[in-house]
Amino acid sequence: MNYACTYLGEWEETLFQNSNLQPYSYWRYVDDIWGIWEHGLDELKTFHELSNNIHPRIQTEMRYLTDKIEFLDVFVNIENGELKKDLYTKSTDKQQYLHVSSSHPNSVKNAIPYGLGIRVKRIYSIEENYQIRREEIKTHRKQRDITIRQLKIN
Repeated sequence: MNYACTYLGEWEETLFQNSNLQPYSYWRYVDDIWGIWEHGLDELKTFHELSNNIHPRIQTEMRYLTDKIEFLDVFVNIENGELKKDLYTKSTDKQQYLHVSSSHPNSVKNAIPYGLGIRVKRIYSIEENYQIRREEIKTHRKQRDITIRQLKIN
């Protein structure tokens, strides 16, 4: 991972040195990049093409929208000129966490929903949406616990 981050850091330097226009904002987490571009679609496509010409084995995928987009586990949209954040989960996500009947210590099992709650709190910019997601986590956990208890009884 350190090698990948170091190499992509050099790749970024080359990209920015060779581009006349720069993103307004630019963030990278390992090999995922998110940014805000203010120079129009044609210039964005030129910037993307430049990024794919730096090294033949590094090819970037570009997804862009003018009002919303996902990045890692965050869904970002623009409301009234402000960036708002929401939790993003892929449609294939099955929310399979550590089984409650596993032999892990209870502290480990209890840390998972706690960690999910912290993650949701960090992501949300609107308190009402945070409360909704928090209840979803509680409901999901209760449903899993009931299902596992039923399996033990039968």
